[in-house]
Amino acid sequence: MTITAADFVAALGEFHLLDPAQMEKVHRALQRRPTDPRAVAKQLLKQGLLTAYQAELLLEGRGAELVLGEYLLLERLGEGGMGQVFKARHRLMNRTVALKVIRKERLADPSAVQRFYREILLAAQLNHPHVVRAQYAAQVGDTHFLVMEYADGTDLQRLVQESGSLTVQRVSTSARRPLACTMRANSASFIATSSLRTCR
Repeated sequence: MTITAADFVAALGEFHLLDPAQMEKVHRALQRRPTDPRAVAKQLLKQGLLTAYQAELLLEGRGAELVLGEYLLLERLGEGGMGQVFKARHRLMNRTVALKVIRKERLADPSAVQRFYREILLAAQLNHPHVVRAQYAAQVGDTHFLVMEYADGTDLQRLVQESGSLTVQRVSTSARRPLACTMRANSASFIATSSLRTCR
């Protein structure tokens, strides 16, 4: 889908990605010097007003996918066979969260949806300093999602890619607390590695 700079700016307003003062600046800049949508996106990225994920979807004309109820998706954190996890922000409370969404293609399988809701119920029972807390769950349209506490950090795969092989001492130190979390979660018949905090 090809969009113009005007389309891009209109989507910023339609999905409330910028506040009114920021929108006014974008409109003024566009009036002074009309440009293409990629240039607008690049400038907003540079100013920290959009994320790369948001810009990508807007440029593809898929801005509606950035909004899920009261949550605004910021970036994709990871994905698996069951769903995807996004960094998101509650628009009214301005709170950053992790949002797990079941894949649309899995909705046709009732057992997959049941598993997702079973995970939600069990996640709500976990309370451990190194397990992200489940905060809220809902369905918007045909999208089922779980809102979790957001823990800033990195995953093991990225850590190894960036730092290379880890020493035995680093592995044992880093693994001790997550293993304790997993044992507690396992005692509740529930293991969700995506819920484990990164331990440094």
